[in-house]
Amino acid sequence: MQFNKLVDGLCNAPSEGAELNARMALMEWVLTLPQGTDTRAEARVALKRCADGVQSKALVLFEKMLREIAETPTITPIRRGGARKKRHLH
Repeated sequence: MQFNKLVDGLCNAPSEGAELNARMALMEWVLTLPQGTDTRAEARVALKRCADGVQSKALVLFEKMLREIAETPTITPIRRGGARKKRHLH
């Protein structure tokens, strides 16, 4: 789904169920990103593209979630040895 259509849908969304609509829109946005994309950078771009003016409750929540993604540092997984380390413990 195009980002503009997603934002338009949130602008016209009723206040009732705004959080659910915002979460669904966020999931749809995330799942449409190409594999290997820097999600934090894309969130910053998406925030710039959000509509000025019309601010429905759902859109405000969506922007808040995007801001959290943009500002949260990426956590790099740390390998702990896996099966090899477990074999050495016995």
